[in-house]
Amino acid sequence: MSVRLGFHITRLLSVVAGVLALSVGMVGCGDINGSDPFAGTVTFVSADQSYHLRLLEPPWIPVTVQGQTLFVVPNSSISLSATSVSESDALYSLHVTPRPVNAATAFRDSAISQSPPWDLSNKHTLVAIGGQSGVDISWQESETVYHREAHIDGATADSSFELLFTGPQPLAGDDMILQMIISFGPGVEN
Repeated sequence: MSVRLGFHITRLLSVVAGVLALSVGMVGCGDINGSDPFAGTVTFVSADQSYHLRLLEPPWIPVTVQGQTLFVVPNSSISLSATSVSESDALYSLHVTPRPVNAATAFRDSAISQSPPWDLSNKHTLVAIGGQSGVDISWQESETVYHREAHIDGATADSSFELLFTGPQPLAGDDMILQMIISFGPGVEN
């Protein structure tokens, strides 16, 4: 009887171990075998399906404020909810705004409207993973406020999106932000 009971317990433990191994494999946060250029990220699609991007969630959390989606990395001392969030509560933020002109024109318009004007020697051209062209620049607004702004072409020749990042440290060389920028595209991801 004890041999038979031991066999059943061993068999039960083997099944449990198999289920645990399978569930651990399924809980991962994205494809990590190298076939996905954005391994470990999730795809966000805007409510109106006008754009999508890949982001690490967390730390980036999409929240809707007055009908606009704002992406934030919360300060560690606060908790955010979709009904009570302020950009000042965020360590980092991202605003996505549609523009009625192509990316190059939208970038030029933003550059000339700044005071002081941007140092355009810091401008970088880019191509998003979906093939859309874009322009990217970073600057320091104050001792503790940094910005990175990218303009990416939209689905038509006369449309684009502005991605405005704000944070407490230089954003120019931030690989996570670059990943979000180059993953950005119009419509729903294919």
